[in-house]
Amino acid sequence: MRQIVESRLGIFSGGSSEVLSDALDLFYLLRSRGSLRKKPATSELLEWITTLMPTGEMAGNPLRDPAAVTRTLAVLVKTVEDQDNARRIVEEWIARRK
Repeated sequence: MRQIVESRLGIFSGGSSEVLSDALDLFYLLRSRGSLRKKPATSELLEWITTLMPTGEMAGNPLRDPAAVTRTLAVLVKTVEDQDNARRIVEEWIARRK
């Protein structure tokens, strides 16, 4: 998946990226939980990362900001019902990282 993101978006190439690692960690966590009816697909992941990383702003990790994660969650998780479940998963993910 890392190679797909790097080749499709043209960012994060040439080494490890904390942003990409965090995005993939959360993406796989959301996909692994049985509580989502429609699991996020690769296309949603690519769109979500693009939303998180505005053009020209590569400084910092937006996934360290809980507000940025929850604000952009609808890009990754499409249905309202799944968004509620995903918010709970994201809250657990954020708490685990502290």
